[in-house]
Amino acid sequence: MKEKITAKTDVGYTPEAFSAALASGTVDTSLLSSTIDFSDDARKMAMKLNTQAAMWAKEMEGGQVADFSAFDGKVDAAIIAEVKSIFETELAKAQADTSAMDEIAAVQKEWTAAVEGPDGLLDLAGKEEKAAEAGLLQCIADMEKLELDVQGVADVTIGEILDREPELRAEIEEEIKNNVWAP
Repeated sequence: MKEKITAKTDVGYTPEAFSAALASGTVDTSLLSSTIDFSDDARKMAMKLNTQAAMWAKEMEGGQVADFSAFDGKVDAAIIAEVKSIFETELAKAQADTSAMDEIAAVQKEWTAAVEGPDGLLDLAGKEEKAAEAGLLQCIADMEKLELDVQGVADVTIGEILDREPELRAEIEEEIKNNVWAP
């Protein structure tokens, strides 16, 4: 059990590898799933977000294109031409306006700092993981000591107990030294 707790598995994405895979559009869903094996809810959310991001990226590959052909024969051609002209003009204006990009970059920078910076989510999660691992190892050590105590309870000598319990030995020796014999 102790080996299982201390064993480090390198199965899954590192943050850098995931960022690279996401940027290139080559996220391996099985690797992503094994990376987030600590919570079913977190895994489901990550898989859903990955799927949505992939769909969005695919839709954005061709750029913004409006297909007005569905209205041919149903709406006057002059009206379709006017709407198409307005659409193309407004699309060009929207694509030229980069004012929102600064705001997006600021939010992205803030988010990155909150997740990856000092005392960020990843740092705090790492600290919690180390504390949990230390707690589990302490529980195992306590259980092993308890097992040892239980197995030899009929045959154990006071000397063996005192060898295993140095604090108790020191306390008893202090009481003997101070001539304390009553409870």
